[in-house]
Amino acid sequence: LVNKLRGIQLANKFSLILLNVVSIPKEEFLQLSFYFRYVDDIVTAVSLDTMDFILTTFNIYSFHTRLQFTLEINFLDVTIIKNKHILEFDWYHKLTFSKDTSITYRHTLCTMGMIDKAVLLSDPKYQQKNIKFIIDTLLNNDYLAEFIFEIIATWLKTSISKRRSLLHIIICNLTQINTGAAMGYSSVVLPILTSNMSSITLNEMEVPLFVSIVSITQIIGCLLCFITMNYGRRCTMIVCGINFSLGWILIASSYNVIQLFIGRALTGIAMGLSSSSIEIYLAEISIPSWREIITTTPNTSLSIGVLVVYCLGFVAQNNWRLIAAFFIILSILFLLCNIFFIHESPEWLLLKNRKEAAQISLLRIRGLRQETIEFQKEFAEMKNCNKMANNYEMSRNCQPDIVLNIEAEKGSSLSCNMRNKLKRIQRTTLLPEVWKPFVILNLYFLWQQFSGLYVIITYAVDMIRRIDITIDPFFITVIVGVVQLIGNMVTTFCSMRIGRRTISIVSGIGVSISLSALTMYLQFFEDTGAAVVPLICILFYVGFGSFGFLMVPWSMIGELYPTKYINILGSLTTTIANSYNCIIIQLYPVMVTQNRNATFYFYCIISIIGTFFVMVALPETRGKTRAQIEETFKKKLQIVEIVETFKKIEDVY
Repeated sequence: LVNKLRGIQLANKFSLILLNVVSIPKEEFLQLSFYFRYVDDIVTAVSLDTMDFILTTFNIYSFHTRLQFTLEINFLDVTIIKNKHILEFDWYHKLTFSKDTSITYRHTLCTMGMIDKAVLLSDPKYQQKNIKFIIDTLLNNDYLAEFIFEIIATWLKTSISKRRSLLHIIICNLTQINTGAAMGYSSVVLPILTSNMSSITLNEMEVPLFVSIVSITQIIGCLLCFITMNYGRRCTMIVCGINFSLGWILIASSYNVIQLFIGRALTGIAMGLSSSSIEIYLAEISIPSWREIITTTPNTSLSIGVLVVYCLGFVAQNNWRLIAAFFIILSILFLLCNIFFIHESPEWLLLKNRKEAAQISLLRIRGLRQETIEFQKEFAEMKNCNKMANNYEMSRNCQPDIVLNIEAEKGSSLSCNMRNKLKRIQRTTLLPEVWKPFVILNLYFLWQQFSGLYVIITYAVDMIRRIDITIDPFFITVIVGVVQLIGNMVTTFCSMRIGRRTISIVSGIGVSISLSALTMYLQFFEDTGAAVVPLICILFYVGFGSFGFLMVPWSMIGELYPTKYINILGSLTTTIANSYNCIIIQLYPVMVTQNRNATFYFYCIISIIGTFFVMVALPETRGKTRAQIEETFKKKLQIVEIVETFKKIEDVY
């Protein structure tokens, strides 16, 4: 610690700048094993015989006699304890410390902050001592015992709630690991299945079907969501788990091509079932402040699945059955966890007017045994949002329904009932909170799929070989998987800070530049033999694509669509997105065979168009509740408002 005899205070906004200029020694001269500084506090580890030398060196290089260092065993709010060969940590506090507690809510914040430090900064063996110290301190300062224990209980409930929600998130993401594995499986096993080393050999006609059957049956899975989502999100996920388990079992035990294709088809159906149900479920159970992060976790898990199957393909290159058998375990684990631990979405239960069941479900998801003030506020907001949506639809439908009922009395009941339903569908599709997000998301998926980002996952080994990268393609696929996972993780951490729109724009620009560089190299500089250039372009392409384009549209399905219509709109959007995927996967072998360079030019142009699209059309959802997002779409577009304003002025004159 810096022992400041007199001079500028550390609370001053110029103190950090001045400390960097005059008070920080040249620690690189000392060759310390580790070194970390926070303003004027430094933590490091030295032996006893060099301690005096280190202290003297620090003080010599402080450049001022008023700024001298002293030795302590505390760093910030932590006491570091050496217990044999293990470092232990305990909460450090001065003998006297105070907080401004003049307002009631500050009492709560003060106490909660003390509990945070006492528990989170301490090893378990010191936590009981620290909690006792807090209770004694507060009692000595005239805090009521009832108030103290109520705050401690609230802190514990909040901590348990976070852990319980984390359990739901982890279980839901197990299925996305299977999805990523099913997508990347064809890339690593095709070289084995097309050689004579396998018990099953695919001919030239069967190879495209083996790759694309997952995309084709994924559309069937999306269509099944129209049915299963009416029975709940949990029901859909259980059906998904059954399909994944049966699919991987059939693949691992295949004795002919038909059984192998049936297994791939079942995993494709499971992918379609999970693509919308997981995103919707996580968006519905997450609190608004954490929704941006939680809804990006499925794509991160998908990247983990791709990376795992790439690693298994690199390690067990000649054993495609073992690779499939590994994912049987994850599928069955997901299925059992769904049955025993997952609870139904409270928003879906409210939509079905099952208020008591929704309340119980939310309590269990939050890990609470009884209602708290925060729980009551959250549940009240859910009910109000559901009520507002119902009232808004009733106000829109009230007058037309009267007219339709009069027509129904005059004509035949069957034809009029059909017209009634068609009119209601028409009115629903014309709702701004329905058609606006539907158009935005489906166009976003169009640019995402046709920019080739999913092609490289499916045909990674083939694509690497075609651009003449001489390094082992199976090893490169592992690197690609790592880069993709890193990109998704960065997106997860950035979602709460910069929002979906900014992430999408940065991603689109990066993808466009990477593909432009790759196409320029393939067109004009391929003869130079610099194989590292296309490799770097591919890695940047995958990295920037994973940062936004691959993740954001899937995450926004559960955010942009109203809860009342998300069963249909979510399933329809994933059906359309997977149709795009099926088309581009089928087109790649034809396109790359006809003209390799033109294929990458096509991906580049699409990514540039997609980047301009997200700049113009994609809304920002960061920090907004579902009700606020719906209200944003209900407002008229700015250009429409300007036109109507000019019309009113024209009418006046």
